[in-house]
Amino acid sequence: MTDWKFDLTGRVRTILGRPIRIEEQLSELDDERYSERQVLTLARYMDTDEPIMLKIRYELRTDSFWGLRPKNYGITGKEYLETIRQRADDDYLAEIKLVEDVEEIGHGPAYLAHASQRAGEMFPYPDGAVNFIIMTRVPGENVARIFETLSYEQLESIRRQLAFILEHMRQRWFVLSTQSPHFLRYDRATDKLYIVDYTYMHVTDPNHDRCKPITVDSMFVLAFDIWRGPEFAPKSPGGPSGTDIVSDNNAPSLRSGNTYNQGGSGSSHPPQQPMYQDTDEENRPPSLRSGNTYNPRSGSPSKPPNQRTGQDRNQENRPPLPR
Repeated sequence: MTDWKFDLTGRVRTILGRPIRIEEQLSELDDERYSERQVLTLARYMDTDEPIMLKIRYELRTDSFWGLRPKNYGITGKEYLETIRQRADDDYLAEIKLVEDVEEIGHGPAYLAHASQRAGEMFPYPDGAVNFIIMTRVPGENVARIFETLSYEQLESIRRQLAFILEHMRQRWFVLSTQSPHFLRYDRATDKLYIVDYTYMHVTDPNHDRCKPITVDSMFVLAFDIWRGPEFAPKSPGGPSGTDIVSDNNAPSLRSGNTYNQGGSGSSHPPQQPMYQDTDEENRPPSLRSGNTYNPRSGSPSKPPNQRTGQDRNQENRPPLPR
């Protein structure tokens, strides 16, 4: 028995013609910006026994969140749902690009594939969409579970590596507005840190005068909250203060009143859904469509993910909107 709101452990999904079994659910976050839930898992290709990481972003009904109402946007019905889906697609494509950007410097899983499908009976909202990012599995352990057992030298190494990763992300136009050690994996044998989850990433402008470089003393680093004691006191200010440029700081804090669930108590368990669903016919990753709102191209080395041959998604393949 787990305390996830919806546990995907043990379920099988066919993605791009290959069956994947989910071995362990690592995280769960309800993201009311897009009326969806984001989940990171350890999984395995059943045809080759290859271990992978699988990021899953699946739609929830818009009335699942008290704050999401069409009147908040001045739109209703289909227009409202399409607006939310468009924003979710933009964020999904940006996350794929960020996976590739961080893998370039050797501190994250490598991108393998992505796909979108109709959710079906395997998920809480069968008529919704579900987006997948398939990645290699990196070594190491969840930092949230081990940081209290690490030495000063190991924690300092993690801090230096994390600052390097986050600064690379900033230069590619992205920061994390919510920080959690559950987003990190640390390999003690090689002293290597990996970031594996980009939930609540936000666009920033690295060229803006008020967007400062991220250092070991920046709050973007220290907010991961694993460096405790006077020996880790910051030597200089930095991070998401009133002078830093981040496009959206409305993400919930991990310190109070947040919706992030790392398997904690108090979550409810919906009725169990079918453990296996073959949806090979429905694979349809989003392509970069006209009207896309994600556009950090100007004056930046960062670009949205390129369309991949044979993986375009046409509008008619979208799940039907609720009547």
